[in-house]
Amino acid sequence: MRRAVTLYKDRKQGKNGIVEYWCCRWFDENGKRRSKALGRVDELSERDAKKRTSEIELAFDKNPSKRNTGKALTTSQLCQDYLEEKGLELRPGTVLKRKECQTYLLKHFGQNRRIDSISKVDAGKFKTALLSNRLRVEKKRKEKLAKNTVNSILVMAKAIFNWAVEKDLLTVNPFAHVVMDTEAPKEWHPVELDEFNKIMEHAPQRLKLVIALCRMCGLRSGEALNLRWSNIDWDKNRLTIIACDEWMPKDGDKRVIPIPPELAKMLLAAYAAAPEGQEKVITDVYEGNLHRDFLAILKRAGLKPFDKPIHSLRKSCITDWASRYPMHVVKEYAGHASITTTQTFYTQVSDSDYDKATKESFWTKPVVTEKVTESQEKPKNEAVDTNKKAS
Repeated sequence: MRRAVTLYKDRKQGKNGIVEYWCCRWFDENGKRRSKALGRVDELSERDAKKRTSEIELAFDKNPSKRNTGKALTTSQLCQDYLEEKGLELRPGTVLKRKECQTYLLKHFGQNRRIDSISKVDAGKFKTALLSNRLRVEKKRKEKLAKNTVNSILVMAKAIFNWAVEKDLLTVNPFAHVVMDTEAPKEWHPVELDEFNKIMEHAPQRLKLVIALCRMCGLRSGEALNLRWSNIDWDKNRLTIIACDEWMPKDGDKRVIPIPPELAKMLLAAYAAAPEGQEKVITDVYEGNLHRDFLAILKRAGLKPFDKPIHSLRKSCITDWASRYPMHVVKEYAGHASITTTQTFYTQVSDSDYDKATKESFWTKPVVTEKVTESQEKPKNEAVDTNKKAS
């Protein structure tokens, strides 16, 4: 069997006349000749076309079954097949983001564009179209997409086309080498102790525990609303974020978070008042209304509204952790895959840090705390009757 992949030019009738394409040709394991379009001659240089041909030949050597790839799917078919297979594996929020990405892909490439005709150049043009806001999905949206949003769409596009490569529908992922643009972290509002006390004072009873879990344990709103009594270790004052039948945390990761004494008292009181058989810690709060409800609380408390208030509670907690514990510990508490994420987006110098620095003498020596002897240790917490809900 001839194993070489050869490069040639092909001419096809386009809307504006004859168009020349770079194509490659090979023979599959049954001796049948197959071909693949690499890109337009006026858009793809001969050098890049030869490089792409070499990549395809190398991919065939690593995985001979890819030689048998049939006629490529269209972008519409790819999006449909991808969601049919992966939809049950992904979280509902991730599925919605994948659908949004597919909307952009279909708007840029069209419903019937063959995926094997999408080159690296085309992938780069897709990124440019996103950044320039030419692919505006919402008619009323005038502002450009943020760089982080564009990066998120490109990551999802890369994942979709990676799936096509894994299924032998493509030999090379055109989005594999698209460069992501970094965006400077945006300023956010740190919720300090005095402001947090005002918020708790004016919050309705059903929301107090949600707010406290986000501010004192750094939970995301979904994590707080899906916390179960069985996930709380009363003896060690720890809670565990872990997936359940109908909900999965971000990235599907499990993590353990310490519960501060003030929050432990609130949880104990809520546990004592909860009806028999109740599994969830919080049952009467709808996540979709949290932002609206929080803005109403800020108004009652006489505080200025700020962006992403619930997420700011989590960020404020992580900032507090960063001032007390090593960064690798903070990363684990926060549930981040990288310390860089924790340092870049979730920590911020607060007003109290500046006030402390301006009031403290520059020559003040740090206070050395004495070691606590065994006789000075605090007594252990009394065990909580966790069998209350056994029935």
